[in-house]
Amino acid sequence: MLVLEILSERSMYVYEMANELEKRSNGQYTISLLYPVIYRLASHGFVREGPKAISEDNRVRQYYEITPEGTAYLHQIEEVYDQMVEAVQQIRHNSGDEKNV
Repeated sequence: MLVLEILSERSMYVYEMANELEKRSNGQYTISLLYPVIYRLASHGFVREGPKAISEDNRVRQYYEITPEGTAYLHQIEEVYDQMVEAVQQIRHNSGDEKNV
């Protein structure tokens, strides 16, 4: 979900995605093996290869972008995630209110 979220803003290369996830989470979320995630998302048609670019140190950077199918899937899983978070919050806030007899 998070990879699709950041790709919904703009195309990025894998190292850039990893850095962005870490930065936005204040270092709390890191993902070291992002390529398998990208390949899995691509196999489902949710992301695709975008343009390639040459970096200052002459490395080829493969950019990835979200597809329309990926955008639709992102909205779907965001809704499920929001419902799950709401349910967890309800459980946490209602715990201990009733005593088992």
